Amino acid sequence: MQFRVAAVLIVVCVLFGCASRVEIDRMSPGAEDFLPSEVGILIPAIIRSTNLIINGQTITPEPEFLHLVLQKMIRTHVFSEVSFPLDSAGMKMREKAVNLELQVTGRIRVNEARNWVVGAVNFATLFLFSSALKFRDDFDVSMQLRVVRYDGEFKYYKSRITGNSYYQFFGGENARKETKEWVVEKSLNSLMRQIMEDIPFFAMEKPS
Repeated sequence: MQFRVAAVLIVVCVLFGCASRVEIDRMSPGAEDFLPSEVGILIPAIIRSTNLIINGQTITPEPEFLHLVLQKMIRTHVFSEVSFPLDSAGMKMREKAVNLELQVTGRIRVNEARNWVVGAVNFATLFLFSSALKFRDDFDVSMQLRVVRYDGEFKYYKSRITGNSYYQFFGGENARKETKEWVVEKSLNSLMRQIMEDIPFFAMEKPS
């Protein structure tokens, strides 16, 4: 009987043990969703590079990430057209295109000491306190967008998010995936807002 109860508890924990939450320590302004700019320019943009460095290791960007970056850029309505180099051959006014170089630097730290204690307690109590005792990962992600006009003038736009991801037993992979998607979305939103607020620079307007 006790074995059956324990088995049922473990099954319940497997089914419902993936709940997670994110706590933010620091986040750049403008991370919420944005509306397209009402003012744009007739100059296109080319995303020249997207570099990802996570925990000191260079990572090849996933197609989903590249697609999201492209869609965010297009959605600002700042540029007449946005594409990657391979797709820019037929771009109008290509010689005057703005070049975009995105770099993402992240530090993801699994809190091993805390997670070991939480795991031990969960196992010892057959997960009875798993909803209160959560595992934790820490993250610190920065994005930097270098924008270069055709005349050589350039600017940097930056965003940063730091915080913690909490999850229950068996939920680590799902929690990390959800946290990654959330952080990328918010960081890109912040960069896009900065671009939308700096249209005079792209239009090469002289300060009054």
